[in-house]
Amino acid sequence: MNSSLQNEILRIPPEQRFFTGKGARLLDYYCNDACVFGYGTYSNVAPLSFIPPETKGLYFYYGAGIKDLLEEILKLDLVNNLECMAIGITHNNANDYADYSEISKLLSNSHFPKLRFFEYGVDELIANEHCIYGNLGNITDVLGNMPGLEKLYLYGNFELTKPLDLPQLADLEVLMDDYVLHINGGKISNETLQKILSSDLESIQILSLYMDFNDQNYDYSIPETFLSGQHMSKLKMFELQGKFKTGTKTTISKSEFLNNSTIKLDISGLKEPNI
Repeated sequence: MNSSLQNEILRIPPEQRFFTGKGARLLDYYCNDACVFGYGTYSNVAPLSFIPPETKGLYFYYGAGIKDLLEEILKLDLVNNLECMAIGITHNNANDYADYSEISKLLSNSHFPKLRFFEYGVDELIANEHCIYGNLGNITDVLGNMPGLEKLYLYGNFELTKPLDLPQLADLEVLMDDYVLHINGGKISNETLQKILSSDLESIQILSLYMDFNDQNYDYSIPETFLSGQHMSKLKMFELQGKFKTGTKTTISKSEFLNNSTIKLDISGLKEPNI
């Protein structure tokens, strides 16, 4: 292991870095053979001092503060075998949460051919608290480098400049604001929402878009491509919240695709302007 990587690992407090191995008790949180940084270790788990070559998962909870560590890890061949990755914070490590755009630039220059699970911008709560979210920046190329994704969870503001090309994606969740704290990285644009809903996601089964934001702008809309169901024929659950243009509920009610018996539809949190 090169000295730069060793130095970056050792910057993390010993009680905040560990390797899961194949311990069944950790599987509710992490995958097997995962390196975890920024979350407290478990009893009888030695502090991690190197990146095992069999690593299949990376979990970081230092916000944008993991940039230098991540940059060194991305130089390793094991990146080609990664299956799970999470990048976010805990409230104990929240100082660098706000702007992940430099992290996105790093990820845009690495390929993750076997990655199945990606959680980005998450606030991993360690107590009964509310979440803070940041800005992920432009993640178009990031997701383009993860062609095998099956589960994708995005927390915070982000930009897409083209539709997603993720043929194996089955579960997608987007959440950009906490309804109590309202500490966030800004509001996802309608243009980005259109890119999501116009994507050809042939395997998607669960689509949860929590577009609530602390403003009074009712500017979101639903593209006809999505309402027709031509690109998401396997959808089983669609959850939608946020402030949308007048007539959106009526438009959704007229969609044969969204109102068939095979889809669980929840738009109870969708709001329109009061007329």
